[in-house]
Amino acid sequence: MTIFSSKINGLTKSEQRILQFIEENPIGVETMTIQYLANQCHTSTATVSRLAKKLGFSHFNKFKLELFNTRYNELYDAQFTSGDSVEQLVMKLANSNMTSIQETLSLINIEELKYVVELIRKATTIYLFGVGTSGTVCSDFYYKLNRLGKNCIYTQDSHIQTASIVSASKDDIAIGISYSGTTKEVLVPLQFAASHSLKTIAITGVGTSPIVTICDFIFRIPRHEQELRVGAIDSRNNSMFLTDLLYLAMIQDDVSQLKSIFETTKELTNLLK
Repeated sequence: MTIFSSKINGLTKSEQRILQFIEENPIGVETMTIQYLANQCHTSTATVSRLAKKLGFSHFNKFKLELFNTRYNELYDAQFTSGDSVEQLVMKLANSNMTSIQETLSLINIEELKYVVELIRKATTIYLFGVGTSGTVCSDFYYKLNRLGKNCIYTQDSHIQTASIVSASKDDIAIGISYSGTTKEVLVPLQFAASHSLKTIAITGVGTSPIVTICDFIFRIPRHEQELRVGAIDSRNNSMFLTDLLYLAMIQDDVSQLKSIFETTKELTNLLK
């Protein structure tokens, strides 16, 4: 990475040494004080300030801000590669998470979110469907709902989970999570639920897919993962962001009651220590 050195001539050896250090430690420099950087480069703070001005910045902090922005833009849409350093992985993952969550936010219909929250509140039983990475989101949501005292059904065995919907009633709801929108283990029980007048909700990637034609309410997550998905990180985080939103919106009106539940839970789990 060479952000600045190719754009300026006439640098002293000390200034060139500072630039080389920055290129080798771009993330660390963004959090360093001018004194600390000077010490690391065996030079003075005056030399660091002079370099910043030669590069067109009024002071060192503006230089650091530009360094951060350059790194951010450089990695904004970057793919993970086998040659990435740990520092690059840190930046790429952080930027990927921030970007995908912002995109997910832009896809949310707040009024629809509020309506679905009420459906979950009033439901007698909540059925969750998801396998693989989506299954980890279901497991997390299952734990949260049960902690609130909601009757929720989910198991990682897709055959058992599919069979469970047979006993559902019209007062229940079914929630399916599938990034592709084509997962048979999610589609089959949702189709059954829809055919028996249950309200159905999907969390899936943008675009057309079978799950979109089945469900009453659709929450979208962005589709920008590569074909080779690195642990399906973005889709998992985005899906869990939506289930966390549903969870937090549910507990807003029941803070006092939930406080008692959480305190009792804590007392009980403390017995296991």
